[in-house]
Amino acid sequence: MRILMILIFMKKRIYLNYLFGNKHCC
Repeated sequence: MRILMILIFMKKRIYLNYLFGNKHCC
């Protein structure tokens, strides 16, 4: 269960980084 939460947290971080990166680019 804990590993699953960590995976979701990492996925969220990568997703946020991708969104912010896109905004920064354009």
